[in-house]
Amino acid sequence: MIQIHTRIRRLVASPNIVCRCLSVSAVTATSAGNKRKWFVDRTTGLVTSTSSDPNGDGDANTTASPTYQTIIGLEIHARLTACPTKLFSSSPNGAALSTSPAPNQLTSPFDLAHPGTLPRLSKTAVQHALLSTAALNCTINPVSRFERKHYFWHDLPHGYQITQQRWPIGGEGTLRVERGDGSGGGGADTKTKKKGGNQNRRSNANVKDVSYFDVGIDRIQLEIDTAKTTKSSSTSAGLSLINLNRAGAPLIEIVFAPTIRSAAQAADTVETVRRVLKYAGTCNGRMEEGNLRVDLNVSVAKVLVDGDEEDADFGGSSGSMDAVEAMYSHHLPRNVGPRTEVKNLNSLRQVVASAEFEAIRQAQLAEEYANNNKSEQTSQSPGKETRTFDPRTQRTVKIRDKGGAVDYRFLPEPDLPPVVLTSAVLGGHDTLQGFLSEHLSESPDSALERLMVEYRLDERAARVICADPEIVRMYESAVRAAAEELVVDQNTLRQSVGAQRDEFVQLARAVFNWLCNDLFGLWKGGIDVDTDGGNATIIDTTTVDAIRLGSLVAAVHDGTISTPMGKKILAVMYEEEPTLAPREIAEARGWKVITDADELRLLCQTVVNDPKNSKQMDQYRQGGRNVQKMSKFFLGKVMAASRGNAHPGLAAEALEDVMNEVDLR
Repeated sequence: MIQIHTRIRRLVASPNIVCRCLSVSAVTATSAGNKRKWFVDRTTGLVTSTSSDPNGDGDANTTASPTYQTIIGLEIHARLTACPTKLFSSSPNGAALSTSPAPNQLTSPFDLAHPGTLPRLSKTAVQHALLSTAALNCTINPVSRFERKHYFWHDLPHGYQITQQRWPIGGEGTLRVERGDGSGGGGADTKTKKKGGNQNRRSNANVKDVSYFDVGIDRIQLEIDTAKTTKSSSTSAGLSLINLNRAGAPLIEIVFAPTIRSAAQAADTVETVRRVLKYAGTCNGRMEEGNLRVDLNVSVAKVLVDGDEEDADFGGSSGSMDAVEAMYSHHLPRNVGPRTEVKNLNSLRQVVASAEFEAIRQAQLAEEYANNNKSEQTSQSPGKETRTFDPRTQRTVKIRDKGGAVDYRFLPEPDLPPVVLTSAVLGGHDTLQGFLSEHLSESPDSALERLMVEYRLDERAARVICADPEIVRMYESAVRAAAEELVVDQNTLRQSVGAQRDEFVQLARAVFNWLCNDLFGLWKGGIDVDTDGGNATIIDTTTVDAIRLGSLVAAVHDGTISTPMGKKILAVMYEEEPTLAPREIAEARGWKVITDADELRLLCQTVVNDPKNSKQMDQYRQGGRNVQKMSKFFLGKVMAASRGNAHPGLAAEALEDVMNEVDLR
C-alpha cells in the first residue's frame, strides 16, 4: 500500500485523479502543516487517507487515518419515450418523435399552467409504467394516487410537480445487477473516438467471472417531467433559456434504498436499469438526451474498529435524520453522516466521478470536524446539501442547502381520481397477469438463454448480442434473411440434428461475426463513439439493415462472394451504397467469385504463359522442392490477376492441370 500511495502521489495535479489501473481516486488536502491524501476504492467504496511526515523525520505516506464506507442511494428518472403524448395532456411527447422539434412547440394550455385547465391521464403512460415496474421485479400496487409536490422553480410552470410520493404505482422490489468493470466508460467526460467501444465491456471477460449483486428498490412513481433549462451563450450574462417541450412528459422515478456501497455498484445499477427498460420497450435509455437521468444520494459512515465509539457524531447530524433518512434507517449504519444529493447526472462516468468525489469530500470534512472538535477548534461541519456535477472540473458544486420532505407541502391532487387497475386501464384484460403476459417483452436474461439454445452461440457471443434489444432484433432478422435467401427453413434446422443442424449453426455464427466484428468495426472506426451511448446507436445510424447484412452472409456462404470481397462490399454498403443489395454490388464491380472451369483455365494459362514468369516456370520444370514452391507462386499470381475473385480451390485444380500440360511439353 505504501508503494501504491507513493505512485499516485506523483500524479496528483488536480483535485480528483481517477486511476483506473488501481481503481481508486485521490485527493490531496493540506491541514495544519500536514499534507493528507485521500483515496476511495471504486469497487468497495472504502475511503482511506495517508499523511506525510511534515518534519521529514519519518517515512512518507505511512500514517493511515480512519476508514469510511461510502453509502449510496439512487433516484433514476426514466422518461417513457415510447408513450406518444405527455402524461396529462394531448401534446406530443418529444422523445417519441423521429425529429427534434423547435423549442416551445410541444405545449398545451395545461402544460403552460393556464388557469382552468385540467389534467387528463394518459392510459398508455400508465401501461408503460406497469410494464417498467414488472420488468424491474417490483410489486405493482392495484391502486395508486397522484399528489402535488410544491416548490418554485423556473422550469416548473405550475409551481408544483404531479407525482406519487406516498401512493406509488410500484412498490418494493429487488433488482439483480451484473457486475461490470465499474469504470463508467472511463476517461474524461467528453466524446472520444475509441476503437472497440464498450459493447464488450462485460462480455469480453471470462464468462466464468460473471457475478451479480442485489439492490433494493423502494418504489416506482409515475410523474411529470420538468422543462429544460439551457444557459444562453448569445444573450446577456446570467440569462437562461426555458424549453417547455419536455414539461409534462411522462416519467417514472425509480427510488432505490441506500444499499449501494461503491461508485462501481452505482454505475452497474444504472446500466442494468437502462438495459432492462430498453428491453421492456418503455425507455430508450439515452442518457445523453436526458431520457435517463440520475440523482445520486451520497453519505459516508466511519468504519468502526476496536476501541472506537459505537456512534460517531458528524457534527450532531447523525442524530437528526430527516423524514427520508428515517424511512431508510434500517439500511443505514447508526454512525452515518449527512446525505448530499447530486442532481441530474446524465452519463455513467458522471455517476462514478461524482460518487467518488463526494465520498472523499465528505470523509475529509468529517475527519477534520472530529479532529478539530477534540482540540476545541471550530471547523465546518458536513451538512445536508443539494449539489451538481461540473464535467469540466470533475467536481460537485453546491446549489443549495437540502430541505426535508415537509418543505414540499405534499397534498393529494384534487383534479385526479385514484388510478385503479381496471379492465379499461389494462387494455381489456381482466387481470394484471393477463396484461403482462401479452405485453411484457422478454428480459435480458431470457434473451441470453434463448440465443444460446436456439442459435448455439457460446455465452460470450450471446452476451455481445444481448447488450441491446435492437441488436438482438437485428441479429435474428439477419439470420432469418440469410436462411430465406439460401432457401433454408431455419425453424426446421433448429430442431434437426446432424449435418442440417450444423449448417444452421454455421450460418448463425457467420452472421454474428459479420455483425459484431465487421459491421461494428466500420461503425466504431467512422464516428465518434460516446461510450455511454451503447451499441443501439449503430441501429439508428447505419444504412446496413438486417436484410442486406443477411444477404451478404448468404452470398459468402454459398460461394458467390469470397470473404475478402465480402468485407469490401460491406464497406461499400456502409459508406457509399445505402440501397443496393450485396449481389448487385458484386455484379456491378466485378467482385463475384469465379467458379467457371473454362474461365479459370484461361486465367491460369495466361499467367503461366506470361514471359515475365518464364524464370519461375523453368524452376518448376526442374522438379523436386521447386514444384510445391512454384505452384504457390503461380496460384498467387492467378489470384492477383483475378483481383481475388477466383475460387481458391477450383483455381488450384485448374492451375495444376495447366502446369502439368506445360511440363509435358
